[in-house]
Amino acid sequence: MTDQWEKECWVCDGTEPKAFSHKCEKHDVCIRCGIKRADVEGVPWGTRKGFICNKCQEEKWAERIAAFTEKDFKENDFEYRSDLKCPYCGHEWQPYDVNESTEDVTCPHCNSYMDVDVEWTADFCIRKAKSDKNKEE
Repeated sequence: MTDQWEKECWVCDGTEPKAFSHKCEKHDVCIRCGIKRADVEGVPWGTRKGFICNKCQEEKWAERIAAFTEKDFKENDFEYRSDLKCPYCGHEWQPYDVNESTEDVTCPHCNSYMDVDVEWTADFCIRKAKSDKNKEE
């Protein structure tokens, strides 16, 4: 007799995963190395198609850093930007939680820490006044 999870396994059903989709025990393995969830130490990294064990995630981060070579690193690519660019892996992203005191940021692509100096600029939108103040003078 199959249990509830096996009936709902998107791999067994041959369907695409949806939010909160489940896999049976046979298919609930690391998408990189195939280790079963029950054998994973710590909390694995979730993805849309399953999970990545911590060992594979660390290897993935190391691969991303190794792929970004010294010739790819140009100091001026990291100055006066409107987005963030990781100096370790080259990943670019829009920060959501940067404020004027932000200094220590973690790259979401390779998990490396970097120091960020935040510089603010002002933008102005000017239009004619809606009131009749100019006519009063």
